Parts: sequence; C-alpha cells; structure tokens
Amino acid sequence: MRELALVSGCDAAYFPLLRGLVRSLRASPTGREAPLYILDAGLAAEQRGWLAGQDARVAPPPAPTIAAAPGHVAMLFARPRIPELFPGHVIYMWIDADAWVQEDSAFAAYADGARVAGFCVAAERHPAYNLREMEAARRRILSWFGAEIAGALEGTVALNAGIFAGLAVAPHWAAWRRRLDECVAAADREEAAFQADQVALNRMMYGDAPGCTILPAGFNWLCHAAAPMASADGSRLLDPSLPHPPLAAVHMTLWSKRGKPELATP
Repeated sequence: MRELALVSGCDAAYFPLLRGLVRSLRASPTGREAPLYILDAGLAAEQRGWLAGQDARVAPPPAPTIAAAPGHVAMLFARPRIPELFPGHVIYMWIDADAWVQEDSAFAAYADGARVAGFCVAAERHPAYNLREMEAARRRILSWFGAEIAGALEGTVALNAGIFAGLAVAPHWAAWRRRLDECVAAADREEAAFQADQVALNRMMYGDAPGCTILPAGFNWLCHAAAPMASADGSRLLDPSLPHPPLAAVHMTLWSKRGKPELATP
C-alpha cells in the first residue's frame, strides 16, 4: 500500500489545466510515485485516454446525496468522500485542476500536517494579497448561506479547499459531509452550490474543532490575489514579498487562468 494518494478532477473544458497539473506531479519524485485518481466531471474519451497513459485511475463522481448538481459541482460535493471512493491509502491529498505543484517539498508538508492534526490546508492570507477585496468577496459569499453560517465564520482566517490533505481515518471527513448538507440546505441561490463545499470545510474546521494544520499561503498561492514573481531565468515562480522564496504550489484562481501575464523579477 502506498501511503500518499493524489486526487484531482475536472470536466473537458478544464482538461488543459488538469494536464498541466498532472505533468507537474509526474515531474517530481513524490508525485511520480504516488497513485493518482481523477474524478471525471465530464471528460472526453481522448482525455481519459491521456490520463490512462499517465497511470491515473479515472472514475465518475457519485451522484450527490443532498441535491441535484451538474458534473463539476457533483465532483466538489464528492470531495468529503474521497477515502471511501478510493480506499487503501493512509493520506489523501486533493489538488484542484487549476493548481500545480512546483516544489516536491509540498507533498511532505501536506502529508506531515495531516499526520499531526488529521487534516491540512493553506490559509488565504498573505501580506501581498489584496485582503480588502478578498474579505469583501468572502462576506458576500457567506451571506448566501444565511446568518448562522456567516456569523460563525466572521473573523476567521479563510481556508482554501483547492489543495488539502487528510488522514483516511480522520473525523474531519464525516464532519465535512454533515456541514456540506447544512450549507446546501441553507444556500439561497443557485450560484452558491459552487462555493458550498469550501464554506462547509471552513465551517467544519472552525465549528467542530477536530484540529487542523494550517500552512502558509505559499503552499497554495492564489494568483488572483497577488501575481507571483519569476526568477531571473524564468525557471521558478516566487513569493512576491522578500525574501522571495519559491512557491511550493501555485493555484491559478479566478481570472488568473486567462492569458499569459508578464511577471516581475526580484
């Protein structure tokens, strides 16, 4: 049994991003050896074939038990069930299709964090981030889920569900499922479905107090919040704040997926 398993997923439209993620995984020593599972939210046959060539197991997400949902939302709703969908491993690390791993050390950081506290995520907070805009967006999203959930998360540091790791036996998974049920039931608009599982993850972390390791932002760098810098030779993306360490994992969130921005160097 291989201790660490990697999991991601997407539909056909996001496949170019998923392909970049898989290439980053297979280019690193840990990612090359780890079993890779892909939740198929609507991939084309040739895309599934490419993934098979990367030794990835592709499986459709189960039908949601709490609400009807399109494929990409059903995939998100399935994330709290990852250990039962792909049994046989000690630690599961999810990475969004629009993220990729730059430093092999990222795997050990997430796995070690999961061993310590059961679950490990990165904070949506960094001095370089546009925190005022991010907090305003978060308050708006939380308002979609009612006063109780919004009030419970008021003043907490947002945790991003784009990359996380959890022990298979951690109680967090079941607590996350319960909180997801609550969030879906409380949501007052259709667009809230895409945010429900991340809001539920935060509600679980801060409401059920099972413990959690929170990594610095460089382990899940949100590119819409602040563009990274590039090394002088273009080989590495860097934290834009001094002393400009390499980013462990890069997440092309929101509009940062579009275009090819010019990046500053230190």
